[in-house]
Amino acid sequence: MLTDTTTVYLQTLASAVAASLANCTPVSVKWNYETGVLLFSLSKASEQVFCGLLDSFIRERLSALILPDGSIRGYSLEEFNLDQINTGKLLLREWESSSSGKRANSEEEDLKARALDCHSNHGFWGTQCVNHIDSLSYRERLEKAIQILAEQLSGQPRTASGSYWHKKIYPHQVWLDGLYMFGPFQAHYGVLFDRADMIDDLCQQFLVVRDKMKHKETGLYFHAMDDSRASRWADPETGCSPHVWARAVGWLAMALVDALDWIVVEHSKRYCIEEMLVDLLDSLVRTQRSSGLWLQVMDAPEAKGNYEETSASAMFAYTLYKSLRRGFAEDGNRAKIWKKTADSALAGLMTKKVRWEFVSEPRLHLDGICSVAGLGGSPYRDGSIDYYVGEPIVSDDFKGLGPFMLALTEALRANQIILS
Repeated sequence: MLTDTTTVYLQTLASAVAASLANCTPVSVKWNYETGVLLFSLSKASEQVFCGLLDSFIRERLSALILPDGSIRGYSLEEFNLDQINTGKLLLREWESSSSGKRANSEEEDLKARALDCHSNHGFWGTQCVNHIDSLSYRERLEKAIQILAEQLSGQPRTASGSYWHKKIYPHQVWLDGLYMFGPFQAHYGVLFDRADMIDDLCQQFLVVRDKMKHKETGLYFHAMDDSRASRWADPETGCSPHVWARAVGWLAMALVDALDWIVVEHSKRYCIEEMLVDLLDSLVRTQRSSGLWLQVMDAPEAKGNYEETSASAMFAYTLYKSLRRGFAEDGNRAKIWKKTADSALAGLMTKKVRWEFVSEPRLHLDGICSVAGLGGSPYRDGSIDYYVGEPIVSDDFKGLGPFMLALTEALRANQIILS
């Protein structure tokens, strides 16, 4: 049932989808993790709210990235860069949905009819046609691309603790970002291709983060760890970076909740992963601001220049909503607290970070997004508070738009809002 709040959420999601499609065209699309974040959020909105209407748009963009021989435009395996795995989640979803090689005509026509009906009733994205027909050659291209990414993971360098290096150029380093970039892909791949060892390995890498990278005072996690302690930014005892960066924690939170989709209840490490997620979400409840949002540097609330950051706040809202839906709250009181926290976060984003531009029609912008943050490299990034708060703050970055759409989709799903 549509209420005033859910109507606003639905309209906002539709506008965010329109902005995303305009900013990520088949011509401009690139194989990078930002594209993966955006397309994954669009696929979830399509599946859970818009009855498949966006599927053809997503496929059109993926098709532009996968070449006729199954190679990936703009991808280099030799870089051993975990960021380059993230978009692979979409390839797995596409490959799985086309598992029969070609959808039955009746199913295809029904899907088109429902999508076109949605379009006529909710004309959010113009008049582009809906075409979902798969071909075997397309599926073969997908599988070849998927196996290229799996090959990277099989050869990815590892730390002494068994975790993947974040990138070849960052030896012995574990970044929270990386757990999201490869984790859900590795878990889903493990299920689809009967590789239980890959799921075991992912669980162990999560537990390395839990045991070695936790910020004990807040219950959150440091941005990164150098297992060799060689980096200037690394603590000489723990190897951890100096501070808790919000978006890194957001990547970890989403990695946990999304990977749990593919880790069976009977798995020996399943409870440990759930427990890690629950503990993290309880810590997020404690660190939320009165605005509903979270600070860029989470362990330094009084630091000069610290600000409420959009992408991380959206990631936390999404993870809270999805964890509620999956039943991870375990008891009624915790569920109420998580729901209140998620609702407050989404309300804070809507009132403080969404900006409307009125041209021929209302156009949504999402402000307050940290453009990028990392460690080491050139120019050197020291992981200090001044560094994190000094990085550019931008609007409409895919790293913010994607999680924002995921949060809206989960909020609408919680209210059983599906266009049909």
